[in-house]
Amino acid sequence: MQANLSPIRSAHRTPITLVLDTNVVLDWLVFCDPSVSPLGQAIVDGDAHWLLEAAMKTELERVLTYPQISRLCGDAQFVWSIWERHGRIVPSAQDTAGTMAFAAKELRCADPDDQKFLDLALRVRADFLISRDRALLCLDRHTRSLGLRILTPRAWAQAQRTTSP
Repeated sequence: MQANLSPIRSAHRTPITLVLDTNVVLDWLVFCDPSVSPLGQAIVDGDAHWLLEAAMKTELERVLTYPQISRLCGDAQFVWSIWERHGRIVPSAQDTAGTMAFAAKELRCADPDDQKFLDLALRVRADFLISRDRALLCLDRHTRSLGLRILTPRAWAQAQRTTSP
């Protein structure tokens, strides 16, 4: 992670909250995609909190066993060490019965596998859901009024550069 995000960090600023879909996590921790480096750096530096649920770990465990990914990832120890060190586990909706409804209207993602990311981001009032998935990205215009932006890693980095003091 070569990106320097010092302009984003501020003593007066609360860390932003992020939900990352599985492909973004893979791009960051397995494929070392440079477009995800600013995002990873913000998480590692504490400028952003990476929010997770148990269902996301289950999905990542499954995906890491895919042959094309396991060849690159090896034993996946690095992925899990970052997950443990920098991820913030949020109780699932079932574990938090009685919490307030997370959206005025329920938003449905066209891809049911991605619904968990949207639900978590809305439920915990995350600042950003980071994805490259069109089924999620097309919901950004609907979630803005709820305080959630759904952006690609590159668009997120650009937004951070334009809003930094």
